[in-house]
Amino acid sequence: MIINAIKKLFFMTIRILKVINIPFLVIVIFTLFFNDRYIEAHKPFFPDPAPTIADLILISNPNVSQVFYFILNKDSKEFWIKMNLQKGHNLILDLGAPKLPSLKNASPELYLYHQIAEEKFSEIYSSNLDLKNTVSEFHEPFTDTYSWIYLKKKYIIKEKGNYFVRIKSSQNIQTKTWFATGIIEDFQITDLINFAGTRSDVKDFHKPTEIIESENGTIIPESNNKITNLNIYFIIVIVSTIIIMIFFIKYKSKSK
Repeated sequence: MIINAIKKLFFMTIRILKVINIPFLVIVIFTLFFNDRYIEAHKPFFPDPAPTIADLILISNPNVSQVFYFILNKDSKEFWIKMNLQKGHNLILDLGAPKLPSLKNASPELYLYHQIAEEKFSEIYSSNLDLKNTVSEFHEPFTDTYSWIYLKKKYIIKEKGNYFVRIKSSQNIQTKTWFATGIIEDFQITDLINFAGTRSDVKDFHKPTEIIESENGTIIPESNNKITNLNIYFIIVIVSTIIIMIFFIKYKSKSK
């Protein structure tokens, strides 16, 4: 009877897998494991330095919720971002840093420019002039990280065109900074596969660790490469899914 029950459970699982796509299944399992937390809403990125407009990074889909982690220092005091925005776009401008004592008052400046000609720009927003800016704290429970929030701003775009975000540090200290924008959560299977490692990178970024430079020139925080519980859960989910799919393929082959 136990064997029959196991077989029924197996075939029921197969039928569920046939109607539920794998990314959705993984998200459901993550939700069950961490029902008292939530998955990071932003797609995380660790781009190369972009200290000049010639080095800028392009956000090709500004509607997607995403966050960029980068370093401002004496050699790279600015970070440039470009977006092509439609009229009426609700532009999110969130700027913060890891909650480290040395960064509480670092508060980089943020400027928003509209390109009105090939080499002509109009400044339409400056965080320096926003008297409402106060440093607040934020705890992200899923990565268990703490941040200083320098700026939370929504800006309605009044004219279609190219817009540039310039983040500048006037401090003489090395500053870990992040910039977030977008409102639509859009996670693909590749994002979920890389999720455990990315979570570790985000946690390492928020630690007061030594900053090192990778072979390709990207400045990244030094990682301790420890396997977390999330890595283990994620591996279990992926391996279990693969095993079930292998059994299903073998079963279909024998039934033919």
